[in-house]
Amino acid sequence: MNRISTLNNKAVASELDAPSGFRKVSMSEAVLTYARPFMEYVEKGTIEDPNIALQLSMMLWNYTQSDGPNILDKEKKNIIKLIKKALQFTTQQALELFDMMIERKDYLLPQGIQPDYSAFMYIRKETLYIINKFDYNSLNIPNAPYIEKKTDKEIVEWLNKMDNLPSEDFEEWEDLFYSMNDDCLQSFKDWLTYKGLEKHCEDFVFFASVFLDFIFLYADSYELSLKKINSDLLDEFFINYILRKVSTKPNEYVKAPPALKMFYTYLYEIGYLINLKRVIHLVDNIEPYYINILKEEFS
Repeated sequence: MNRISTLNNKAVASELDAPSGFRKVSMSEAVLTYARPFMEYVEKGTIEDPNIALQLSMMLWNYTQSDGPNILDKEKKNIIKLIKKALQFTTQQALELFDMMIERKDYLLPQGIQPDYSAFMYIRKETLYIINKFDYNSLNIPNAPYIEKKTDKEIVEWLNKMDNLPSEDFEEWEDLFYSMNDDCLQSFKDWLTYKGLEKHCEDFVFFASVFLDFIFLYADSYELSLKKINSDLLDEFFINYILRKVSTKPNEYVKAPPALKMFYTYLYEIGYLINLKRVIHLVDNIEPYYINILKEEFS
């Protein structure tokens, strides 16, 4: 499952609506979507290193924005040479792929409709998806109490330190975050396994990781902690941050709300959180609106 979370910038989404048949995406998501034909070669094993696929895609992307016939001719020859080497293509095959990617850029991201001076782009909807609500019946959590481990107590101590450390001291804050972040996610994964939710482990841990990044590395201006979550913060996380910073398959986005509920249930059971009902209520309130956003974006 290819998913990428980025922390490149903090630009707020434009209020402009995308033209019919298009959706609004961050620059990083636009590049990743454009690169899909090359990433398919990675999935097939033809290209072993995903960075090579992304490099070729970026070279083609930049080629479409270059000026001057001499520069273009030289750059085209270089790209054709690299495509042949990476894919073991003949010159003719490389030329055909080159031409297809140039046409793909103009088709996906027509220059004439792009907003001026924006961190976002309008990209054509290549595929329409049926966005269904998450099946909460698949979360059959046993009533047996969770047996805390020594690591869980360390996680609670770590989170309390993060809560009390002044946001102005960013270096210490960042060092403290990275010192225990992986342990926290592993502990959450162990909790999910204990609860019999192995099939959701990968997805829920992924979105928990995205949420921790959001709280501690992105939303510092809020001066909030995991305990101080509120509706405004969740609006920013679900409606802006996830869709602009996380690239995944459209149907995977619906797993973010249940992942957050399970993460907070975990935090409650290890003794960090006191009022679980308040958080569940906040996520419940925004989830229908979030699902509607997904349907508008991808359906």
